[in-house]
Amino acid sequence: MSSKESKNWYQRFQKTGNICPIRLGMTRQEVKTISGEPDDKGGTSKKQRLSLIWKFYDMEFHFGPRVEDGVNLIYMETKDGIPLISIGGSLPLIR
Repeated sequence: MSSKESKNWYQRFQKTGNICPIRLGMTRQEVKTISGEPDDKGGTSKKQRLSLIWKFYDMEFHFGPRVEDGVNLIYMETKDGIPLISIGGSLPLIR
């Protein structure tokens, strides 16, 4: 999902509350299949050298440190650092 698609998705989310098609527990590959390459990646696990955070537009998808760990947090904040979306945030979801 390009930045434009991510922005459109977020605008639909604001209107409908529907977070689909991405959901908690999805693997990196599943997110990539739906959204394409992230606009940015961050936080790297030491053992497997996987990015723990994928960012599309201003939306972050947080993963656990292992390849089998799924999305455990969907997060977005204002430019001032005020959370707008915070879904999940528990231990890594394993499929």
